[in-house]
Amino acid sequence: TIFRMTALACFASSTAAVAAPEPRTPTGKWVVEYADAQCLAQRKFGTPVKPVFLVFKQPPVGSILQIAVADRRGAGPPTQLDGKLTFDSAKSVNVRLLRYEPKDTKLRSFLINVPLSHITVDARTMRIRTDGLDEVFLLPALQSVFRTLADCTADLRRVWHVEAVEVEREPLVGGRQGPLRGIFSGDD
Repeated sequence: TIFRMTALACFASSTAAVAAPEPRTPTGKWVVEYADAQCLAQRKFGTPVKPVFLVFKQPPVGSILQIAVADRRGAGPPTQLDGKLTFDSAKSVNVRLLRYEPKDTKLRSFLINVPLSHITVDARTMRIRTDGLDEVFLLPALQSVFRTLADCTADLRRVWHVEAVEVEREPLVGGRQGPLRGIFSGDD
């Protein structure tokens, strides 16, 4: 019947793998910023007219890497999204992203906090997928960038007297979930 064929077509399209877009090639060098409070590595991709920025930030406290993607599209109100992060052809990791537009910028930003255990430091590509974003980045010299970030973070930990080992804590209890519009604004 027509109903059965339509249902099968919908099922097949919902389970099919989404083809990856062409990988973005870097248009600039890695720029690593050693600051008093953070360690950043950023690189420009895209074109001069439509640049895309990839940023890695390793905070001195905790065992995470913050990954940000920024472009010149409007973001709208801050929104939390579900997404996927994939290094090379490894299995995708489910992630939560925050989409927002920082104050005094025209950049739409996506921010992800990823446990360091999910990072593949010798990857050649990284794909981030969520609502309104599907990007694949070519990542030459990634291993040396992560080594530099690790050295910077170790220096910050020494200066701030922060232990590198995480202290085991009680798990966080999930609270109310919903729109973030009342919590974050473009003025943050």
